[in-house]
Amino acid sequence: MDTFVKILSTAVITGLFSSFLTVWFTRKNLRTSKYIETITSERIKWIESVRNDFSILITSISIIRNNQGKYHSVKFESERLAYANHLTMKDNHDDEELYSDYESQRLISEIDIALKKCLSPAEIVMKSTQLQLKLNPDKDIDIYSILVLISSEFSQVDFNIKESKIDLSNLVVLVQRLLKSNWNKVKQEVKKK
Repeated sequence: MDTFVKILSTAVITGLFSSFLTVWFTRKNLRTSKYIETITSERIKWIESVRNDFSILITSISIIRNNQGKYHSVKFESERLAYANHLTMKDNHDDEELYSDYESQRLISEIDIALKKCLSPAEIVMKSTQLQLKLNPDKDIDIYSILVLISSEFSQVDFNIKESKIDLSNLVVLVQRLLKSNWNKVKQEVKKK
């Protein structure tokens, strides 16, 4: 009987110990899994946020760069011709003049609509600053320096977009690499689960 009690007590103690170890490892794995899941979901949100912010910023700068000067010159020429016609009291126009005026007005309207959809210079500075705050200035120094340049140029009231030193194509490549790198981190974290 004494051996039976020893065997039974050893079995109970072994069962309790193994149950305790199972619960402890399960809780540890659950906490680790939950931690990784939280980090992964936050990293995915960050990637989407950075992608959207850069898309808006680069698109706005590109549209402004490619159309602002054209808008002002076409509008000036159209107003100059209208004023010249007013001064000379010219009422009848030939078809070519009417078509040219129509094309100028259409171009002015299209450029105006595109520019209104863009960020204003103040909003470009704000978006650039937001992105600077989302990046690591030590690790993402190339992107960070371009964002500083954007903030510097667009914060000047008398800034001439034609004299801009912003390399948008380089910025796109750098941001693609940053997003790809972070996406690879997400994939590695998911594999650890």
